[in-house]
Amino acid sequence: MRHYRLLLMCIAVSCFVGLVGCTEAPKPSPIMLADPGMPADSGTVAQAEGTQGELPPGEIQERGVAPRRLLPGMVLPPKTFTPPQTYVGPTENITKVANAIRLYHKSLSILITVRPGLGLTKPVNIRPAYGGWVGQQTGRGQVIQSSGEVYNEGTGFGQLFDDSFISGRPRQISVDIMLREQNPGGSPYDYTVPMSIDLEPLYAVWIDPLLFTLVETCNLIGDTEINFYWYSPDGQHHMKAFKTRGHRTEMISEFAWQRQQVGASAKLNLPNHVFQTVNLIDPRDFGLGFAPGTGPSDKNLVPPAVPLNPPQPPDSAWLYNFPVTTYSHIEDARNENDCHATVKYQIRYGLHHYFRGVVP
Repeated sequence: MRHYRLLLMCIAVSCFVGLVGCTEAPKPSPIMLADPGMPADSGTVAQAEGTQGELPPGEIQERGVAPRRLLPGMVLPPKTFTPPQTYVGPTENITKVANAIRLYHKSLSILITVRPGLGLTKPVNIRPAYGGWVGQQTGRGQVIQSSGEVYNEGTGFGQLFDDSFISGRPRQISVDIMLREQNPGGSPYDYTVPMSIDLEPLYAVWIDPLLFTLVETCNLIGDTEINFYWYSPDGQHHMKAFKTRGHRTEMISEFAWQRQQVGASAKLNLPNHVFQTVNLIDPRDFGLGFAPGTGPSDKNLVPPAVPLNPPQPPDSAWLYNFPVTTYSHIEDARNENDCHATVKYQIRYGLHHYFRGVVP
């Protein structure tokens, strides 16, 4: 009887151990731990990184493109696809020309092209209208180069237009490209491709070195020590220290500044400057920061506030040429009202043209 009891106890213990093992929860998969709001320990993260290049089932992968790995803090930019504008004209020839039109613009220069080899069966006339104006000398500007008004199968079409200066500020203009094909049996077939573009005149700007001349020596003994402060058009501050005396001109070459292809949107301002003498003790030297009592100018550098010279010939380097602007005046030292200096510098402007030599 004892043997049966011992055997029954062994069977009971074995069943109990088996039941305990069956109740242990299964380990979650890496995909479960990667879901938002679910914790993940370090071992799971390492396992997930090992399969980073694989996409979970049900996710669509772009064919032929491996998934990109992003650095921490970076996000994948959204993909954008803009389908080309499709025009349907009254004839097959006009439709071919309308969809082959390309417009390029920079500063005040506008280039319109149509590639050759379209295989037209009849001539198509092309006449761009800029801001409602048509012709060689328009109310807005001037046609600089043109391949003619009829599309050429061998050379295509091209027209270069320079908009007028007006205020020298950014503006939006309409460009309507009118297409016409003759109809032997009646009125011609007409079709217009409308466009709207934003133009911003782009300037080259040169600021010459500044000339600083003390009217009189401001010290009783020896030269006068000067701290000259200025803000350049891009808002950067500068300082130069030097010694000088009355009637002697010092050139501050570091004041010179230049920039190419800048428009009003660059928000550049005229230079602003101030100077003070260096004394043994000056209470105003303490706690005033850089350039005591001054800051960047609030007057625009471009467009230039100067009268405009007549436009240069089309083959010149400049679309517009501006007279030199000279800034010259007498100012007082910021910390000594009886110490005066003449400050003088010049600014030169030019307005480039673009796309020369492109029109066939």
